[in-house]
Formats: sequence, structure tokens, C-alpha cells
Amino acid sequence: NGRPVTLERGQDGFFLPLTESNVEKPVLVDLRYTLPGDGTMLPLPEFPENPAIQKVILCVYLPDDVALIGMEGPWTNEIRWRDDHTMNWWRPYYPQDDASLIEALKQGISVSSDPNEGFETDGRRYVFSTLRPTGVLQLKKLDETTLTALLFAVVVLGGVLLLSVDFRIRVLVVGGCIAAVVLCGVFAPLFAVQILDGYLAAALAIVVVTWIAAFFYRHQPWAKASPPAPPMDAVLRPAPAPAPAPQPKPPATDVPSSPFAPDAPSQKTSDAPADDSARDENDEGGKTNA
Repeated sequence: NGRPVTLERGQDGFFLPLTESNVEKPVLVDLRYTLPGDGTMLPLPEFPENPAIQKVILCVYLPDDVALIGMEGPWTNEIRWRDDHTMNWWRPYYPQDDASLIEALKQGISVSSDPNEGFETDGRRYVFSTLRPTGVLQLKKLDETTLTALLFAVVVLGGVLLLSVDFRIRVLVVGGCIAAVVLCGVFAPLFAVQILDGYLAAALAIVVVTWIAAFFYRHQPWAKASPPAPPMDAVLRPAPAPAPAPQPKPPATDVPSSPFAPDAPSQKTSDAPADDSARDENDEGGKTNA
């Protein structure tokens, strides 16, 4: 009830001295202890006598540079999200702050001091609840800068690699990514909220601008397919000299045969006797035909 006391160590745990307490009145117990590890496993104190527990609310503070991407355990996620006015878009919040939660516990109890004093907190506040704490709350967290860099690289590089595939394949890939984000929002809501931020929108904008620029470049008249480059050996080897073209033959001309032409050959005709009998008749009579 706001008064500091010393716990008594027993064989199996600690004992709280309640010498001045009445069993018919409620008592407010404020325990402060340190957990080993990096704060991923959050076990609660166990009360061996099984006291009546109505509801347990667990408030977890994580640094601003740490992103909560998942949780495990018999706990209910009470986190609500609101606009962060930054590139992260979302920031967790809960309608009741720590002071109001402690004030609800103090109703009907005379407390000498405020238990909320002297307990400094910083960072983002995540709230979980359970009816009976039967298990450990396990948090899955990752550095926010690393998560943003991985997401940005995957989206941008994936968009650049899709430039070389057919448009129908791009549509299928984009539809598969949208379906994956929807399923992630159903089965992993914390991770979905962490990746749906301004950095993802910036990466998608870069991919869309790249696709539009590539589309207009491919449909320009200068973006025609160029002939394949000759092989290197053909470039280094001198080309053979072309064969000489055959000389054309002069046209053939017909020279007319004329007796007046100086070079025209003389044509001689000889009339041979029809037969030897006519020549013999002329020789026998000593007469010559004139």
C-alpha cells in the first residue's frame, strides 16, 4: 500500500510480510524486478496459492528504433494504432495510460504514496491482456532501420527485375503481393502494420515511375532493335579485297561488203563447164566460142 518492505527469501521463492494487513481488506502490492536477457521473454511472478485473478494488463515499452513484428503466448493484443505524422504512419496507443490503470487498482485501498512515481518509462507503449497468466509473453522484434532497408531493397530490386518479363507476369506478381499483404494482415497483424508505412509507399512509387519510363522508352521510334554486332574475330580480321569486275565486250558491228571498200575482199566467181562433153566438142572442131 505504498510503504516499502523487505521480502523474505524462502526455499522456493519470496514471502511478503503482511503483518499489518487485514484479510478482509484488499492490499496493493507493487513489485519491481529485473528480467534477464534482451527483454524478449516477459514472464510474470507466480503466486503458488492461486489467488483469484480477474484480469492482467501488461504494458511493454520498446525503444522507438525497435519494431514489434509479432508475439507468442496466451495473451491478447490490446494495441490500437493512430497516425504518427511521420514516415512510419502508425504509433501504438491505448486509451488508458499507466496512471489511470493504477488508479483503478487503488479504488477502496488507502495508499500512502503513488506507485507510479519513480518508475520512468520511455519509448513506444504496447498493451497486452489475459484472464489468467498461464504462459510467458514472447515478443518478436527487429531493428526498424534494418526492417525498412530490407523491405525497400526487396520492393525496388523486384520491380527492376520485373522489367524484363512479360506484362502478364507482372500483373500476376503484383496480385500475389497484394494477396500476401492481405493474408499477413489476418495472421500477422503486427508485422503488417510495421511494413505498411511511408517507406513502402516510397519504394512502390519508385517502381511505378521506373515502369512508366521504361514503357515510354520502348515505344519511341529510336528504341528499335539494332542489328547484332559482328563477332570480335570478324572485326579484327581484314576484309578480303573485292574481285575485279569483268570488262564489258565491245559490241559486234556488221561491215557491209562493197566493191568500193578499200579493204573489202574481191569475190571471184568461176563458171565451171557443165560437163566434159561440151568441152570436147569445142576442141575437136578447132573452133573457139567467142
